[in-house]
Amino acid sequence: MINCGMRLIKTDLTIKDVQPRVKELVDTLFKNVPAGVGCKGFVKLNNSQFDDIMTSGVKWCVENGYGWKEDLEKIEDYGCLEGADPGKVSQKARSRGINQLGTLGSGNHYLEVQVAHAEHIFDETTAKKIGIVDRDQVLIMLHCGSRGFGHQLATDYMKVFDSKMKDYGIKIPDRELSCAPFQSKEGQDYYSAMKAAGNMAYCNRQVILHQIRDSFKKVFNQDPEKMGMDLIYDCTHNIARKNKITVDGKKKEVLVHLKGATTSLGAGNERIVSAYKNIGTPIIIGGSMETGSYLLKGTKKAEEATFGTTCFTEGTKVITDKGLVKIGDIYKRYYGGEEFLVPSLNESSLEIEWKSITDCMKKSSSDIIEVSISQRGGTTLNRLRTTKDHKFVTIDDGNIVHKPVKEIIGCDEGILLLDNIKFLLESNVSSEMAYLVGAIMSDGSFRADERHGNITFTQKQIPEKIKFIDHVNYCFQEVFSYQLREGKIKAGGGSLNGRQILGYATDFHCYSQIASFKMKEIYENIDSWVLSLSQKATINFLAGLIDGDGTWNKKRKILQIYASDSKIVGAIVLACLKLGILPYISKQRDICYIIQISEKENLLFHYTKRIRYVPKRKKYGAKLYLAKQIFKEFKETKWPFLHKAKRNNLMSDRIISEHIHKYPLYEEKIRKLISSCLRMQRIKHVRDLEENEVYNITVDGNHNYFVMTDMFIPVLVKNCHGAGRKMSRTQAKKMVRGENLQKEMEKKGIYVKGVSMSGLAEEGRHAYKEIDEVINSVNKAGISESIVKLSPIANVKG
Repeated sequence: MINCGMRLIKTDLTIKDVQPRVKELVDTLFKNVPAGVGCKGFVKLNNSQFDDIMTSGVKWCVENGYGWKEDLEKIEDYGCLEGADPGKVSQKARSRGINQLGTLGSGNHYLEVQVAHAEHIFDETTAKKIGIVDRDQVLIMLHCGSRGFGHQLATDYMKVFDSKMKDYGIKIPDRELSCAPFQSKEGQDYYSAMKAAGNMAYCNRQVILHQIRDSFKKVFNQDPEKMGMDLIYDCTHNIARKNKITVDGKKKEVLVHLKGATTSLGAGNERIVSAYKNIGTPIIIGGSMETGSYLLKGTKKAEEATFGTTCFTEGTKVITDKGLVKIGDIYKRYYGGEEFLVPSLNESSLEIEWKSITDCMKKSSSDIIEVSISQRGGTTLNRLRTTKDHKFVTIDDGNIVHKPVKEIIGCDEGILLLDNIKFLLESNVSSEMAYLVGAIMSDGSFRADERHGNITFTQKQIPEKIKFIDHVNYCFQEVFSYQLREGKIKAGGGSLNGRQILGYATDFHCYSQIASFKMKEIYENIDSWVLSLSQKATINFLAGLIDGDGTWNKKRKILQIYASDSKIVGAIVLACLKLGILPYISKQRDICYIIQISEKENLLFHYTKRIRYVPKRKKYGAKLYLAKQIFKEFKETKWPFLHKAKRNNLMSDRIISEHIHKYPLYEEKIRKLISSCLRMQRIKHVRDLEENEVYNITVDGNHNYFVMTDMFIPVLVKNCHGAGRKMSRTQAKKMVRGENLQKEMEKKGIYVKGVSMSGLAEEGRHAYKEIDEVINSVNKAGISESIVKLSPIANVKG
């Protein structure tokens, strides 16, 4: 709804004054402020008066006795969007809006009586400046917009845009995204009409304020002025405005559409109304009926943080249920109607959950950097390209936090990587098939077309390879009921350090089209195929690759697999992650990847036929964490944490586990961390990059996902998101009955009155994210600061 927004009104009453008469108060408010679909207000208007409302906003209300002059100083835009044109509003929209002034409406709109408990006042100085001066002071919060007027206006212009998009060459995946160029006639007409609806919404909330004051007067038999019923603030969270903002370090005039978002500006900004110029914009965040709401203030960091282009370049690969997919391809395929799931970290349980991608976005940015990720911070081979302000996930005081990458680099901190992943479903691929695919992908080839099929497996018939050759033949027979037939011995050679090298190998063939096409199909979908394998099949896939192109490096005591095909390398990495192994990858002569495995080798050697070794237990662990990020005040710690933290060293999970019991306040959360699927590496700045297109996705629920570096290291990053609901209204109504919710709230001391019980059910706390978590996130991001949390004692629900 256009200019849906929040309004907060103070009183000088306390909970002791209001609680005994709360039911009478709610009944009076319910009578004086009409609620529900299609409800009509008490203000009778003619067309000329409605035109004045659309052009002058709240000024009309004050001049006609529906408010105080001081109210105008406490409303965003001073209660009027300049440039509204009633002539751009249809007769149908006009007829729906002219009788709805002073009405609450339906959906998630409400009027709530709240209390500011002393323990929930976080910034007493600012609270007093705003008017919250007493303990247990009562306030009233209001949430509504332009009602059916705004809805009809938007519907009218969607039809206009639908008819013109083809002329402008605009294609959209969903009709609700209908649009027109801003400078076009259609765009300008809508912009002027939208402002008219915005001004009606400001007036609607103003007339409701008038009715709230009148209701309190009737119940408490005092004048509103004596009860201190001043407006604290009115802010919108659904409007489009032209603003000058800083994007990628440059000042630009842009059209900003606030959709479920509220303006956050720090003290001194010219756009803040004069009453709060020295404080910052008040930000009103409504919670569900049960959980409470917040009053925050804006910060100077907010504009930079909220308008930065936090994204990745087009070629960045993301782990999905379809395998490793470039983020640019996800964008194209998503808007082509394809659905994706991605592994995402539940930051409470520290477990991986597969979540849907719910949105994709693309923009141009000149603020791109290239970073490198490694254990010691010395190599720059393992690179990733991102915008400076993109938030990566890291550790602070043993807790999961999100920080802009430039801040992490500046503090010489590490980031979190994935080392274990489990897929949603397991296929019935046999161990024999998995081993065979690994062997053919490393030491074989295949060709399949309409007329021919050919699979070739090439090996030198020497004693140490006979078991390998025999097992490949056995697997082929088991899977395809065909035998690989021995062909000719072929010679090959080359030069090494000036010496001629000559070698011989035997080709083993099968000319079955069925087998060849099957191998081709698996190769084309190798990522998703590997993800679906059972644990035993996954081990056999890697065993086949190791027997084909693997070695045991006795000097370094690591397992190495060689591969020139990046598609196969990606599959190897995914297979390793499924077994809780994070391999290290390097590149030889820029043509051959070397995948190095230094953990859980015994698990693999149990299934290999050619490569066999029993590695000794390593002195040092492979799963590492930066010591200084485990403890906030590491100076209070002792050996081994203290000297490791001072040097900014990494520590293995094994050493941490042996000594963390000495710090009982940290022990539980640190053991949970080191037992999780996460470990840390360092991140360094490599270079700044030129302007380019960048992409991002929105992930349902956890709002994070994993991107791959150039060398296939999975890095945990945040996405962009905003919605407050966890589920649709339909889902919410299926989970709880409104009557039961009403009774539960009354037991908690919250008196609720609504137009319908289903309307109550769809707005319970089960339908929304926890308000405290949301506020904690925005405060941590530095884009707001909490003033007070407001607890509900009564609610009128639309």
